[in-house]
Amino acid sequence: MVNDLDPRYAAVANGVRDMQVIDDGSLTRTWFVTVGPAAELRSLRRDLVPILEGLEHAGEFVVEASFDQDLAVHGNAAVRALEAKGVVRLTSRAAWPGEGGKIQVNAVGTGGPVELDWTAFQLWLTDLLKSERLKDVRTKLAATGSPERHAFIGLNFTTPWLAYHALSDVYRDLPPLDPELPDEITHLWLCTQVHRCIAWFPDRGWFEPMLHWATA
Repeated sequence: MVNDLDPRYAAVANGVRDMQVIDDGSLTRTWFVTVGPAAELRSLRRDLVPILEGLEHAGEFVVEASFDQDLAVHGNAAVRALEAKGVVRLTSRAAWPGEGGKIQVNAVGTGGPVELDWTAFQLWLTDLLKSERLKDVRTKLAATGSPERHAFIGLNFTTPWLAYHALSDVYRDLPPLDPELPDEITHLWLCTQVHRCIAWFPDRGWFEPMLHWATA
């Protein structure tokens, strides 16, 4: 099985684990900082506390954060400086009783409009199956010489939103078009960790194994 994972995101997600919660007595609020794949984690770790401390002193608490928050055009220069270091979302709340100031840092996931877009799904899938990232998978499948060559692909939080959302468990729809498979792949499985798994077989098209098992 291969995951559709952005290597830059993986590196940032690993780096964030070392700084996920930063307790600091100079802060009076709990700050929630979300970083993107281009985040400069080393300089961010150094500058995050003094920048947020300055925002607190200025009364700039950034208490509301929408998914499409654009920090690059924020009126405060310190917030724009965080955006330049790879911060994509920022908000805070007052510390609870007995709680000191702290920062919670997370890597950005995926999200977007709640709509089913099979065209975007199909474009993502076609590009991925023929991409350099899957070259090793294609080579290994071809080397088996098997008449059936199954590719198992995991969708995750770095998969483009419209492709990932298409496998949300709020839907039971299936793609209307057959996948454009490279010659090395004869059967295809697409799964998410928390939602659906769908498969395509040449003799039956798309189906959902949890509802219609492959041997049925």
